[in-house]
Amino acid sequence: MVDEGNISCCTSTTLYMGMCLGIGLCCKWKYGLCKQTADYRTKLRRKFNLAEGPALDWVTHFCCHCCALCQEYRELQSRGFHPSLGWNKNEARNREKNQKQKMEHPVNQRMTN
Repeated sequence: MVDEGNISCCTSTTLYMGMCLGIGLCCKWKYGLCKQTADYRTKLRRKFNLAEGPALDWVTHFCCHCCALCQEYRELQSRGFHPSLGWNKNEARNREKNQKQKMEHPVNQRMTN
C-alpha cells in the first residue's frame, strides 16, 4: 500500500519471510532487517504526516514487529484503505467512489422565491 503497488506480492512476501528468519538469528542481522521494514513505516508516516514516537521506527519493529505491523495496518484502514486488496484494487475502488459522489444530486435542494 505504501509503495502504491510498485512492489509485487512475491517481493513483499520474500522481504517479510526474510525478516521473520531474522528473529531467530543474531541481533545485528535482525537490526538490518528491522531497519528495512521500518523504512516502510517511515514512508507511511511521511505520506500521512504522522509523528514518529514514542520510539524510532526501527526500534518499534525491533522490539515488537507484530505490534508495528498491526499499527500500520490499522492506520491504513482508518484512512479508507483495505490493505488486503492491494494498491491497484484500492485505487480502482477509490476512483469508483469518487465518480459516484460526483454523479449524486445534492441533498435537500429546494426552490425559493
